[in-house]
Parts: sequence; C-alpha cells; structure tokens
Amino acid sequence: MSERSVRLGTITGHLWAQPPEGDATRTEVRYFIARVSPPARSGFAGGCTFWAPRGSLGAFLDAPRLETTSILVDGYLDGWLPDGPITLN
Repeated sequence: MSERSVRLGTITGHLWAQPPEGDATRTEVRYFIARVSPPARSGFAGGCTFWAPRGSLGAFLDAPRLETTSILVDGYLDGWLPDGPITLN
C-alpha cells in the first residue's frame, strides 16, 4: 500500500441547518478542506479519491445542494477567505 499525506486546510466552515417544524433541535453542518497527496502508485487498497483539475471543480459542484461547498472551495483555493472558522449562513 502506498503512503499518502493528508493536510487539513486552514479554513473550516459551518452552517446551521433549519430544524424540522415542531422540533427545537438545530443541527450544525461542518465543512473541512483536506489536501490529500496522490498515491505514489495506483491501485492502492482501502480508499477512493476523486482527482479533478482546478478548472473543472465548478462543474462537479454546481448542484444547488452543493452551492455552499462550491463557495467555500473557491474562497479557499482563490485565497479570498481568511484562515479560521467561517460561518456559511
């Protein structure tokens, strides 16, 4: 099995989800950005990673439910989000 390195990004996002009607419980969604190095050789066991060029990411994150994810990824990769926790509400 090849070695891979994982490095967490300096930005984390969180979003408060609206509770169902009649429920007082609020759920927090957390977003973490991790940079994973490609495997030294292909065919590694026990994992699956999708690699996409930066220019293609928008096409994979264009679904309405991924809008927040797309904004967070763009801000992180383009450098316009400050380091630390980001509220996505």
